[in-house]
Amino acid sequence: MTDQKLLVLDSPEHIALGFGLRAGDTLVAINGVAFHGDTSDLQQRFSWGRRLALTFLREGTYRTVLSRTADLGKWDHRAQDITLSDFKRIDPDYLSNWEVFRSADGLYDVQRLDRSLLALVAPPLWLLQMRMWRPFAAWIAMSLFAGIAGLWAVVAVQLFMGVLFWKSGPDFVRADRRIRGLEPIGVLAARTESGAHADVSRLYPNLVWVCAPIRATRPSHADA
Repeated sequence: MTDQKLLVLDSPEHIALGFGLRAGDTLVAINGVAFHGDTSDLQQRFSWGRRLALTFLREGTYRTVLSRTADLGKWDHRAQDITLSDFKRIDPDYLSNWEVFRSADGLYDVQRLDRSLLALVAPPLWLLQMRMWRPFAAWIAMSLFAGIAGLWAVVAVQLFMGVLFWKSGPDFVRADRRIRGLEPIGVLAARTESGAHADVSRLYPNLVWVCAPIRATRPSHADA
């Protein structure tokens, strides 16, 4: 155990709450490098406008999120009697934020929060990829209706839907998952979807992916 001064998030605000951060989460690394600075040092790290990978310690587990700002709430720079792991340097340009959803019966799903090129160029394929059955049915209905007016109307519908899903795709996915009974519980930074699933399994071992081929019996709720 070592006694060292670290930044602790005392009062998380809007962005931090969206990340799933809580009061008491301790900032221990930036881009995979241990961080012991104060709030001024943290603000300086964001001076170039890039997203940074912030790693927090909570009850013995580490979670990393990508942020463009240090303004996550009220910070306290205080001594912490903890032992930190050896971190590996992270290039945030190769990471994406993945939003995690959880249902009351212990199922979970994830979505990548970066804008999807597939949503822009091929809206129906993106809808199928994201298992958005209701919006997909609406897209079919709109396309058929537009077909009555002619090819130009069909093209216009595709362009409109592509731009809409490219700009607001995460909001549509979030609304769809809520209809299915899954609520967002936080954000994790990972390179790939498989990496996001690995982090969910590490942080929330009682959760089961909604698309898992075999679902073992789980408790009615999972620890947050």
